[in-house]
Amino acid sequence: MNRHSYSRTITRVIDRSETYYSTLPPFRLVYVPEAVLAAKTDLLAISKRLDSNEPVNTKALDSLKTLLSDGHTSPLFRRNPEAAQKAVAEIRKELVTV
Repeated sequence: MNRHSYSRTITRVIDRSETYYSTLPPFRLVYVPEAVLAAKTDLLAISKRLDSNEPVNTKALDSLKTLLSDGHTSPLFRRNPEAAQKAVAEIRKELVTV
């Protein structure tokens, strides 16, 4: 995926987390909505950075890919909002370090 695809994915994950409990179970995301919403501010900042033309750290993109897709290790799939917020904040910080 390219950086704009990641940006759209982040936006979609946030939107669906905000409506998680009003959505029928077969159509729910597997992310834990509390974890996503705890990291919402940093996720939106990452999304904004990815949509811009500013350079980003490719290692941070790899970390972002793991965060968004690896249900085994990603805190977004766990019931620990603090860990999710911390992981997303670290990726946000790393993203701007080129």
